Amino acid sequence: MKKKIIAALLALSMAAVPVGCNDSSSSSGSSGSSAENSNTNDQDTDVDAEVEVSEEDNTWNVFVYLCGSDLESNYGSASLDMTEMIESDCGENVRFIVQTGGSDSWQAHDVPADKLARYEITGGGLDKIEEIDKASMGDEAQLEDFLKWGTEKYKASKNALILWDHGGGSVAGVCFDDTVKDNEGNKDSLSLNEIHTALSAVTGNDNKFALIGFDACLMSTVESAAMLSQHADFMVGSQETEPGCGWDYKAIGEFLTTSPEADGSDLGTTICDSYLSGCEEIGRGENSTLSVIDLSLIEDVQNSINEHFKQIYEKTDDMTNMVELIRNAEYAENFGGNNKNEGYTNMIDLSALITASDNLSDSGEEVRTAISNAVVYSVSGTNHADACGLSTYYPYGIYDGSSELKEFNNVAVSTYYMAFINKLIYAISTNGDMSGFDDKPFFDQSTANADLDYADNISESESQLIKFMEPPMLNEDGTYNCTLTEESLKYTKDAQGVLQLYDEESNALLLLGYSNDCIEMDWDNGYVNDKFDGTWFCLGDGQFLSVYPIERNDDFAIYTSPIKLNGAETNLRIKYDFASSQAEIVGVWDGISESGEAARDTIQLKEGDEIIPLYYVASVEDSSDNMVTVDGDKFKYDGDSTIYYQQLPDGIYLYGFSFDDIYGNSLLTDMVSYTVNGDTIGYTNLIENEDEDTEQADEE
Repeated sequence: MKKKIIAALLALSMAAVPVGCNDSSSSSGSSGSSAENSNTNDQDTDVDAEVEVSEEDNTWNVFVYLCGSDLESNYGSASLDMTEMIESDCGENVRFIVQTGGSDSWQAHDVPADKLARYEITGGGLDKIEEIDKASMGDEAQLEDFLKWGTEKYKASKNALILWDHGGGSVAGVCFDDTVKDNEGNKDSLSLNEIHTALSAVTGNDNKFALIGFDACLMSTVESAAMLSQHADFMVGSQETEPGCGWDYKAIGEFLTTSPEADGSDLGTTICDSYLSGCEEIGRGENSTLSVIDLSLIEDVQNSINEHFKQIYEKTDDMTNMVELIRNAEYAENFGGNNKNEGYTNMIDLSALITASDNLSDSGEEVRTAISNAVVYSVSGTNHADACGLSTYYPYGIYDGSSELKEFNNVAVSTYYMAFINKLIYAISTNGDMSGFDDKPFFDQSTANADLDYADNISESESQLIKFMEPPMLNEDGTYNCTLTEESLKYTKDAQGVLQLYDEESNALLLLGYSNDCIEMDWDNGYVNDKFDGTWFCLGDGQFLSVYPIERNDDFAIYTSPIKLNGAETNLRIKYDFASSQAEIVGVWDGISESGEAARDTIQLKEGDEIIPLYYVASVEDSSDNMVTVDGDKFKYDGDSTIYYQQLPDGIYLYGFSFDDIYGNSLLTDMVSYTVNGDTIGYTNLIENEDEDTEQADEE
């Protein structure tokens, strides 16, 4: 049965019209270095020796907490960055002090996988200082021990710290150790509070790091900055995911060698500029972000956020006041992945969130000004030209069993924003029934004791809020439309079209996916319409893809499609440009793990890569929850990243609308049947009369 459905998709010969352009760049380290060609010296030195300098010496220690994870075992990314440190050929005034761990294997420099190891890198050489017993790099005690050891052994006038690995934002944290997992298979990581505890053992008011940075995804958040404000002068981090190559350590070492008088802001600017150049060199510049935050100004940001959301919170006893905010946030600048297929980072641009909520507060401009003052330097690619430099947590999607609300409660920078998020998630968990809501703990200094268990049991159900003034129906010209009631429109967050292929012989449905780039949604009167034109996304061999929209703005839409790449399941990312009506493969992205770590930025395909599309299939009698995954045929990537819009093969297709309400529940309308026969599309209105065909010819 399944093979019959797949065969129908593959039957079409290629006569495609391209709607994409080539992208043939390949990934490499930011300095183009090879780890195997480095000149290293792995002799142990005297562990007890102490290197002292005076405050006037303008010397720098750059501590790198290098949690290799799968970035090292699969790609050698950590080894490449160690090579860059060596090739920077630092002068006597600069040294990198590195602790390695967290990876099942290391690809260079004889780094042990069964031990934690510490290195000094300076003057073009690498010295292994010591090995210690294997332990989790996601344990605050290991970070504390490394920093105590390093700051006592190596004295310098200025210190910087870089936390290197995957990141997961304010809730999930950073440094996910691949070698240590709990009973459910989740990796151990450093939370923001654990980082704070470790840093508190080595810093004080007059003893701060000049800079603390995250060479990791998604960590440039206001929560990260607030935590670090007690421990450093400046922070560097990315709002978006980073490519595997990460930062340019050769540029960092060379800058500090030639400009030892630099402060944390100067170093941060160099990190940003060299990072963007490295991303552009490998064709990943358009999605990049990196910013320098003056941590002395974060308190102003916190205070302005609190005042902004105080006004909002007081106006949201009537939940309809939240609707525009939630709808605006859905399309606001956000980062990583926030969709059912790839997972949720739940990271939103802070300035975009404030703008999305301007209608409920008159203090938005004060918040944006405070953000602008605190972000002293930033770089971003064209896809994030409006990114402000700081993100925050926003619950785009929460899984059943998640503890996100409790975790965010531990790091939130504003009582009123935390209370607002609590109210929003409670409404999601109860489908809008606020009768049992209690916000007292958030305003009587007992936030830590607030009962947030309800957020662990959120599950999606069919929306009860979506109602129709005019039910979905098919017009004679093939336009499918409906009109929502005025009350429903208040609670509607989004609308998408859903396309399925129906196989009569097996009575099975194959989901081709969702689309929103052609739907017309009138938010004033609730009118929704779309017209099925018989075309869909396909690869160069004619195989159609199951696609799902994950991002949309005025210029382009991003889709994701489940595939196997060289045998491993991942997600193919596709960018559709509205101006050129062209689409292309951007790369592949593994999404968000159950541990909360975000895969680094999309990986570009290489010639010879093997792609197998994945499809979701269910019998007509089964619910969508009982869908099974079916493989398509192998497609060998030849360097052409074009995605085609192809006329679908002859057959019966079902089309309908899926509406999402503000509480995260969805309603799938009755499906309309279309028949494709060559260039002719027939329409069958299944809503008015399932037995009566009213076919109308539509010559394409």
